[in-house]
Amino acid sequence: MSVWDDLKGQDTAVELLRRSAARGRLAHGYAFFGPGGVGKRLAARLMAQCLFCPEVPDAELDACGTCPSCKQMRAGNHPDFLAVAKPPGKRELPIDLIAGAKERRGREGLNHEIAMRPMTAGRRFAVVDDADAMNAESANALLKTLEEPPAGAVLVLIARGPEAVLPTINSRVQPLHFAPLSDDVLASLLVDQEVPRGEAEAVAKVAGGSLETATQLLEGDVKGLRGAAKRAFAEEPFHAVASAAAVNKVIDDLGGDAAAKRVQAEWAVRFLVEELRAAARAVTLSGELPDGLKRQLPADAGDAVEVLSEMVERCVACERAVAGMTPVPLAVEGLFDDLSALLRRADRPVLEMV
Repeated sequence: MSVWDDLKGQDTAVELLRRSAARGRLAHGYAFFGPGGVGKRLAARLMAQCLFCPEVPDAELDACGTCPSCKQMRAGNHPDFLAVAKPPGKRELPIDLIAGAKERRGREGLNHEIAMRPMTAGRRFAVVDDADAMNAESANALLKTLEEPPAGAVLVLIARGPEAVLPTINSRVQPLHFAPLSDDVLASLLVDQEVPRGEAEAVAKVAGGSLETATQLLEGDVKGLRGAAKRAFAEEPFHAVASAAAVNKVIDDLGGDAAAKRVQAEWAVRFLVEELRAAARAVTLSGELPDGLKRQLPADAGDAVEVLSEMVERCVACERAVAGMTPVPLAVEGLFDDLSALLRRADRPVLEMV
């Protein structure tokens, strides 16, 4: 069993790292790029554990999992593992974390600590989380360490993508890209966290391959938006005014400024899209539909799927309108009016249940 078994859905990234290790070509600096919640931080910790473990050669890039070094990494208190991240509530990763406070510049901070002699391992390993939040000052300070890294030290930057990282830093690190998790992997991870299987699968479909996003969607506030979207298509007949009012009420209750409300509205629309897509799958496979739709769609499965597809297209148009600064309440009301109009087409025979 490998310690890398803890990292799900990133076999390609792991294989690239292990291949470099086998060839003796591990870099002193890496940039782990990818969306949030796909395993970049865990990968960095596992890599450090492998390089710290005295029981397994570096060329194998694995760890025994039982030695004192491995236990320290598991417990999060290995003295040679260093990590900095954007402070809570802040938009930037300040230079103080990289080069020390102004009055102690160069005598503390990550640059100073990574240059110190290792305490128990054969090297030091540092992680800069939120590397895309470094301001120019902190990035330039880190650049000095990347240009002249301490012997044996490894530095990993974690960011969503290279576009927000200074080109001078990008040119001095080895990029490694992490893909969004598949729906199956994400659902399994949620089930491991004791989320019911059905709910885990539903959340995985709208989380964009991110465990971080999926966790947010399971929180009480966002779950209200999911519930409102599901109820909109569960009542018979579909009621545009009441459904729009329910969604707008949840958005209002969540609070926040105009930008926050736009984000919440975007989530609501995504949940509606997922409900419609689930309905399309259901009518194709068995004819089983939410109560609010089953009496208002064409009897022919192909025609029903076509109407559902048109409804999805209208949801996408609403999401664009919200992003384009259309007032959220008006956008939501307009969306539900359009969905209702699509379902009220004249002389539509009832879709019979199979």
